[in-house]
Amino acid sequence: MANTDKVEWILYAANLTTRMRILPVSTGHLYLEMNGAGSGEAKIPLDSEAAGIITSGMFIQNNYRGAERGGFFVENIKKTQVDAGENAGRWMSISGRGALALLDQPIVWNEDTTESTRIFNGMTKAAILIQLLTEAQARGALSTLTWNFTASVDSSSVAWGDSEEYQITVGESILQIAQNFAEVGGFEFSIALSGGGFVLSAYKNGIGTNKSTTVFFRAGTNCLEISSDVRGDELVNTYLVKYKNGFAVVKDDTSITAYGRREKIINIEQAQTLDSATTYAAAKIAETKDPKTSHTIRAYDGASPFIFLDYTIGDTVTYDVKGTQVSYRILSMQVDFEEEGYANAVLELNTIFYNSDLERARDLDWLTKQWNTARDANLLEVRRWMPLTPLTDTILADWPRWMTIYGNVVFYYRGSGVESYNMLTGERKVYPVSVQPGALYAISETEFYLGATGRIGDLFLFWNGTSFGSSLGVVDFSSIYAMTGGDGTKMYLGGLFYNVSEGGPLVEYDTDTATFVDLGYAHGAIYSLAWDADNTLLYIGGTSKVYVWDGSTITQVGADLGDRINALVVVDGTVYAAGEFTGYFAYYSGSAWVTIPGISDKGRSLAKYLSDVYVGGDFPEGIKRYSGGQLYSLSGGVDGNVYAIVVHDTTVVVSGTDITLADGVQVNHVAGYFTQFDNFANQLNHTAGGTYDLGNGIHGATAITTPLDADEFPLWKASVQLLRKVTWANVKATLAGVFMDLTTDQTAAGIKRFSDSIRVGIDPPIAGTDGGISQAQEGVSVGNFLWTWGTGFASFITGMFSRGTKASPTQALTGDIALKLRGRFHDGTNYGNTSAEIRHVADETHDATGHGTRIESYTTPIDSTTLTLAHTIGSDGLGRGSAMAFQRKLKESFSLADGASLVLAEYMEFGEYEIILNGDAEVVLL
Repeated sequence: MANTDKVEWILYAANLTTRMRILPVSTGHLYLEMNGAGSGEAKIPLDSEAAGIITSGMFIQNNYRGAERGGFFVENIKKTQVDAGENAGRWMSISGRGALALLDQPIVWNEDTTESTRIFNGMTKAAILIQLLTEAQARGALSTLTWNFTASVDSSSVAWGDSEEYQITVGESILQIAQNFAEVGGFEFSIALSGGGFVLSAYKNGIGTNKSTTVFFRAGTNCLEISSDVRGDELVNTYLVKYKNGFAVVKDDTSITAYGRREKIINIEQAQTLDSATTYAAAKIAETKDPKTSHTIRAYDGASPFIFLDYTIGDTVTYDVKGTQVSYRILSMQVDFEEEGYANAVLELNTIFYNSDLERARDLDWLTKQWNTARDANLLEVRRWMPLTPLTDTILADWPRWMTIYGNVVFYYRGSGVESYNMLTGERKVYPVSVQPGALYAISETEFYLGATGRIGDLFLFWNGTSFGSSLGVVDFSSIYAMTGGDGTKMYLGGLFYNVSEGGPLVEYDTDTATFVDLGYAHGAIYSLAWDADNTLLYIGGTSKVYVWDGSTITQVGADLGDRINALVVVDGTVYAAGEFTGYFAYYSGSAWVTIPGISDKGRSLAKYLSDVYVGGDFPEGIKRYSGGQLYSLSGGVDGNVYAIVVHDTTVVVSGTDITLADGVQVNHVAGYFTQFDNFANQLNHTAGGTYDLGNGIHGATAITTPLDADEFPLWKASVQLLRKVTWANVKATLAGVFMDLTTDQTAAGIKRFSDSIRVGIDPPIAGTDGGISQAQEGVSVGNFLWTWGTGFASFITGMFSRGTKASPTQALTGDIALKLRGRFHDGTNYGNTSAEIRHVADETHDATGHGTRIESYTTPIDSTTLTLAHTIGSDGLGRGSAMAFQRKLKESFSLADGASLVLAEYMEFGEYEIILNGDAEVVLL
C-alpha cells in the first residue's frame, strides 16, 4: 500500500491468522488512546455477504495511508432492519474495544496460596509484566501474543533502570497492571497486529516524539476547528493538611491573588512527618492552583500535516491561534472515515503542564503506597543523614562539585576520577581519569559523559562502560560547565569555548553521528542548563541573564539578574534560578524574577522532587527545601558548601566542598538525606543496610553513674507510633511528680499537691502550711494506722529538729521544740486557734553528752481563747502543775467550826504541788 491510499477495513477470524475479507464499510471510527485499549466501530450494509459471516471474537483491522493503523475486536453487533436511509435502512453496526483489550482477559493468578497479593521485589516493571504474561500463557491464555522487549531493555533497546518492590492485587487484569505501571512513570506501551498475532511493545522514555518544531496546526489553514475548555470549578490554592502528628498549611499566594482564597483539607494521616505532609500538599497544590485547560483540534487529513505519517498518538505538536504558538502532546485521537475518503481526525491535546500533572500524580501515588505499606507494617518514617562514601576514603576537599544520576546509580567526581554508587545495592565503582571536570551527565547506569574545564585537548569525554574516549578536540583553552540530554540521541553542552571548531558556547551533540551543531548562542559563558517537563524548551543560565531556546530561536527570560546563574530547574512550568545574584534564589513569575527570601549566600545547585525544589550553596546548613512557598531545613543540613544535588526516589544526595558533618553525622563530602521506613531497633544503627542487636548494644555501652540533665533516652510514643526522646531532667521531674513532689494531681488516688504541701482525700476548708500533709474525709473518722510485726519492733512518730540549715545543721538550744501535737475546734463561726497542744522541748543545750528534754502540755482555760501551759513533765521525770491551777481565790468566806475543814481535792492530781494558803484557812490533804 502507498501512503496515499485511503482507508481499508479487513476482517480477521478469531484465530487472527485467517483473513476473511475486506469489509464494505460506509462509515467507520477508530479511537486511539495512550496506554489504553481504545475502541472502534464500523457500519456495513446488513444485506452484504460480509454481514453474514461476522461473529463475536473476530478482529477488524484498519489500514490507512499504506500501513496498519489499529483495529478492534468484534464485541457488539447491532442490526438495523429499516430506516429512511439508503439500502432501505438495513445496516449492521460492529463495535468493540481495541487490541489492548486482549490484556484485559487474563488476571493476576495465585491459586497455590491464600495470599490476596503478590510481592515482586528487585524487578523491573517489564520483568514483572513478562512473568505475568508468561504465567497466563502457561494457563492457556494469550496464545496469540508476543512481546519485543525484555526484563532489562525496552522495545528500543533502552535500559529500563528501575528496580523496586511492587505489591500487586490478585484478580487485577494484566491490562490494569500495565496501566498502573504507566501511572507510576517510566513505562508506556502499545500493541499491533502482525503475522497472525499481536506484538506488545513497551518503552521507558514514552511513546511518540517531539515534533513541535515541524508539525503545526493553524486555524483556517490546515484544521477545521480548534477549541478549548477552561474549567476552574476544582481550583484549590490553600490546603489544610492533616498528617499523623497534627496539621500544616500550604498555600499559593499568586493563585490566591488571582482567584481568591479557595480552601480544602487533605487527610493524609499515613504521612508521619511535617516534611512528608508539606511535600505532598505542595505537589497537590501545583495540580489545583490554576484552572484546567483542555484542547481539541479537528483536522481534515486531505491536507498536510497527515495523520500517522506526520504525527500520531504520543507526539508533541504545535498549534497556532492568531500568532500564539503552544506545544501540546497528543493524548488520544478519534479518526473518522467516510467510505473510501480521507479521514477527519479529532485530536485531544493537553499542554506539557498536563503531562507534568500526570507525572506528579504517578509520584504521589507511589509515595502514598510507601506510606500505607509502612503504616500497615508498623514502621517508622525516619529522615536522617548518612555518608555515601567510606569515611576512610581520601577525597580531595575541593573536588566533589559535580554529580549526576541515572536510574539507581549516582555518579560523582572524587578527585582521582568518577565514582558511582548504586542506591539499591550499595555497589561502588571507580573510573580513573586525570582531568579537571566541569560537568557530568549519565545516559545509563554504566555510561556517562564528562565535560572538562581549563583543558587543552580532550574536553568532552565519554565512558562507554569499559573505557574513556575523547569526543571533542580543541586548540585553545576551553571549559564545559553544563551538560544535559535531549531526546535520547542528543546532548547539549554549555560553557566557555574558544576556537572550538564545532562552535560554542552552546552546542548540540548527536550521539549517533558524533557531530556538533552550534546553536547560535552569543551571550557569553554558560553555567547552567535545564529542560522543561517535555524537553521542548531549554533554559540557559549565563553570566547574569537567563535565556530560553525553543528549538529554533533564543530569547531572554525576564530582566538581568545582575550576576552569574549557577543552576536552573523547571518545576510545574515555573523556572527557578540559583546563583551569585542579589537574593541568590529566585523564580520567574511569567513577567519578572521574584526573589525567594531565606538564602543568605551563593546558590550553587538545584534539584526537584514532585513540586519541591532543593537549593544548595554556600549558606548555613548548605541545603534547603522549598515547598509550598516556604523554606525548610533538612535536619540541620551539612557543614560545607553544596555544589550538586540529585534525588533518588525520596532520598536527597548532596556533594560539595568541605562537607564532613551532616546533622552531626560524620560524612565524607558526599552524603544522602534518607527517608526510610524502619523498625525502632534498626534506627539505632547508622550504617546503611545494617541491622542492630538492641540488647547487645545496651549491654556493651559505657556505663555512667551520674546522668546529666541534658542526657537523652529513647522513648516509643505509643499515641503517635513514633520514636521520641526524653532528657534526664524530664525523667527526674516526672518521677518526682509521681512519687515525691506530686507535680501533677494524682486524683485517682485522692492525692493532690498544693505549692509544697500534699492533700489526701477531699479538699479541707483551710490550706495547710508548706511542707505539710492534710487528710480530710466527710462522714468518717480520719486516722493514721501504723502497723508493725515482729518481736522487738514498734511503730513510731518522730519529729526531727536542728538549728542552722539542712546542709549545715547546728545543736538545739534550751527551749527549742522538736515536735508539737495539736488540737483545734470549730467555734460555730470558724475553726479556732490551737486549743490544746503537747510539746517535746529541749531542757538544755544539746551536745554529745546531754540530750535533756521535757514534755509540756498546753490547754485553754474555760471562758478563754488563750493557749496556756498547764502541765510539765520535766527532764527529771517529775510532773509540775502551773500556778494557774492553784492560785484560785475563794469567792466566799467559810467558817470552820467544830473542826470543819476545806477540802481542796478538786485541785489535786498527783505528785508534788505548791499550796498557797489564804488567811487562817485550815487545809486538809486527802
